[in-house]
Amino acid sequence: MSATPSIEERNRVAADAATSDDLDERARKRIKVGLSPRRPTAKSTTLRPPDGQTLPVPAWVLAFLLVGVLVLTTGLLALNMTDARPDWWPASTASGRTITALPDQGSATVIYTLRVGEDFGQSTSALPQGTTADEWRTELLPAESVYRMEVWPNHLAWSLLGLSDLEGYRLQTSALVDGQTQGGFAGVMVRYQDERHFYLLSIDGQGRYAIQQQDGDDVRVIVPWTAVPFLNTAGSANVLTVEDNGSIVRFFGNGMLLYDIGAPVYPVGYVGLAGGAQGDAVARLDFDWLQLYDIRPTSP
Repeated sequence: MSATPSIEERNRVAADAATSDDLDERARKRIKVGLSPRRPTAKSTTLRPPDGQTLPVPAWVLAFLLVGVLVLTTGLLALNMTDARPDWWPASTASGRTITALPDQGSATVIYTLRVGEDFGQSTSALPQGTTADEWRTELLPAESVYRMEVWPNHLAWSLLGLSDLEGYRLQTSALVDGQTQGGFAGVMVRYQDERHFYLLSIDGQGRYAIQQQDGDDVRVIVPWTAVPFLNTAGSANVLTVEDNGSIVRFFGNGMLLYDIGAPVYPVGYVGLAGGAQGDAVARLDFDWLQLYDIRPTSP
């Protein structure tokens, strides 16, 4: 005579049967879709992200680049704090600084010694100031660090450095034609003998340059107004440079050679800044700085 199963035992058997039926049903469905009857068990080893990220380049390359940046930065700081600067480095305006130019087309190395350096931020200047009614006005504006010329239409004005003992020299300045007065032009005047004998390099508000010789009452045009892509128009500054070694006068705009006069008819005279107006409005011209270097060849 067998014992009657308890209520707990009957419930457990029913649960097992139900679980078995459910598993068989899931197995049939997996087989129908092409899967194995039972889901594979999980791997015993837990998966996790890698311990470190993979770099796009080897670590030693990054270290090399970092060292290179540090060396370059240190070198530039050293150049800025000492006199060991390359020729392209901006020159200091401290009086007496000497720089060595590279040989030019086979010529001897030349020494440039700064004689006059103006940033127009002081209350005095080597350039004169003055006014002639309805013709021109020149003034120093230390608050703006500019030397300004205002020139009435069809007039030419100039301000000369009072140096009469020039031999070889390099004169350079930064000049800007005001954007509201595009008919104006700014320039540098060299080999000035008197108001009827000089050479003039001019750059106007349209990005053009011209070179002329004042010969008594006549104006001899050496280079007519010519547009070149490296000159800026009104509202942006241009660097004007004249280099005179006593036998050749060379004219530059933004570092590019514009023209050279191989046999100047005037002796080395005075030098200075100039400005004029070709349109119907008063032209305003601002000079941001000026530098004059004495030049001499080095000893062989």
